[in-house]
Amino acid sequence: MQVDQRPSWMDPFILYLSIGEFHQLVKDKKRFRIKATNYNLISGILYRKTFLSTMTRCVSEEEIPIVLREIHSGECGSHSVARTLEKRILRQGYF
Repeated sequence: MQVDQRPSWMDPFILYLSIGEFHQLVKDKKRFRIKATNYNLISGILYRKTFLSTMTRCVSEEEIPIVLREIHSGECGSHSVARTLEKRILRQGYF
């Protein structure tokens, strides 16, 4: 069974961290290599290091509505506004 997968902003980082090759969309390889030092690939999942060296899980476009819905109105949801919701998502460990 073949699954169609849309291109994601994470694809260049995943390719570089897993194989060591640059994605075709990467134009400035030196700048990308420096930026890629902030990311880690653990069991096929991309994580980003924050300022305090904590790891946040990178989310694809398909997962964004699920994360937003769970944090906004899930079991422990507080129906918070946009700015508060954004900070809460980061505290939960998503990027």
